[in-house]
Amino acid sequence: MFRSIVIFLLFIVSFKAVGQSNVVLVSHSEMTGIELPAGAKQDKRFLSTAAAETLLEMTAKENGIKLGDKSEVFSLTPPSKQTEELVKLAAQKAGWVMSPFSSESTYTLLVNGDRRVLMYLQTFKKETTLYFMPVVNVEPETPVVVTQTVQTTVVQSQPEVKESPIITTPVVETKQQQSNSIPSGNSFTFNTINFDDGWTSTIDADFVKVSKGNLNVQLYYSFEITDPMRNSNVEFSDYFWSLLVVPNYSVRSAQRLVEGVTYFRTYFIEGEAIDPKTGKLCYLALNVLVNSGVATPVLAIAPDKNSYVQQFPEPKNLGDMTTYNKFAVSARDIVGTWSSNSSAGVNLYNTYTGDYAGMNSAQSADSFTFNADGTYTSKHSGASSVYGTSTFYSQEYKGKSTVTNWDITMTNRFKDATNIYFAQFEVVRGGRILHLQDKAYSGMRYHLVRSSE
Repeated sequence: MFRSIVIFLLFIVSFKAVGQSNVVLVSHSEMTGIELPAGAKQDKRFLSTAAAETLLEMTAKENGIKLGDKSEVFSLTPPSKQTEELVKLAAQKAGWVMSPFSSESTYTLLVNGDRRVLMYLQTFKKETTLYFMPVVNVEPETPVVVTQTVQTTVVQSQPEVKESPIITTPVVETKQQQSNSIPSGNSFTFNTINFDDGWTSTIDADFVKVSKGNLNVQLYYSFEITDPMRNSNVEFSDYFWSLLVVPNYSVRSAQRLVEGVTYFRTYFIEGEAIDPKTGKLCYLALNVLVNSGVATPVLAIAPDKNSYVQQFPEPKNLGDMTTYNKFAVSARDIVGTWSSNSSAGVNLYNTYTGDYAGMNSAQSADSFTFNADGTYTSKHSGASSVYGTSTFYSQEYKGKSTVTNWDITMTNRFKDATNIYFAQFEVVRGGRILHLQDKAYSGMRYHLVRSSE
């Protein structure tokens, strides 16, 4: 009943403010970077945002999560399911993965890397309402650890029946620090990074090695998940344990983590082994991160189980090590053209007849050309089609770029503004990805690969 009253109040409040100065036309959500349909309005009034936050926090509390202290409230027109589909399509285009959040279809959990946002989307008689609030933490479902023998191709002996304690600790924030070590044979300026928390990242042919003291973590470059891998009865954890661990170590025992029903599956195996290179016992843990059709294995090598658990009390802590695959940039590293292309589509069907009703789609292309003289050119184009109506955009900017280790400043951007971007390289098999994120609008991100020299 209380939730119904909150929704009703939101519905009433949203319509009385259209002509007020604190209800403004917007083109996108700053929190998420999601492009909004033409005519979208953001309501910044206290009563509207407070009511929206109350509604979202009620649902969040019921599902065991905590939300941040910021919110965005939008009213969209025309009010229709078509407008809702357009928002969902734009969310996919912006890189968000959508997961059901509760029994009510109006709530959706948006996931993009380590970022999570709770979205409320519902159509009323006069408008479609859209709310966003960031998720601060997700209460992890306590995993059930089932000690078992992994398939014979993986385990060479019966595992020890032991359970690792589940200890919750905050992830240590990392601050980047430039290293002067530049291995020969690599054309990039920065190939080793020393982080302020004691970890050091170096580049290998098959992975980025992250080390601290007697702990080593190998961040393998991502593997495409093929149809044979999907269709087999082999768990992703078993598959990559067989591929990466068994050929290189003499495994003495292994146990796989088995979970209950969860939206975010964990593919995790740990156990004892002998390192043939040293002849000594070691403790191994493998967490395979799966997202958007690719798998990223993360392997930890510790001298013993106690050393491992102290550093990584939960599988998630090991998966979080992927954030150490980042390397500073220099002006000479980025000379050339870097580009990205994305597309998304939704097939539509008549809910009454089942007949095919066409497709809503969106495509975008972005490119940045950085010149040796410190100038740049960027081009941005795209198209979207909604129920047969197509729209197009094309923009081009030219100006000067200034590069420091972790930032790129570009002049003459939108409305002649000067924008500063967080910048870093991610190492992948055969190259690097240049990640740019606008410091003022965190949802504006580019993930670029070199397209020409």
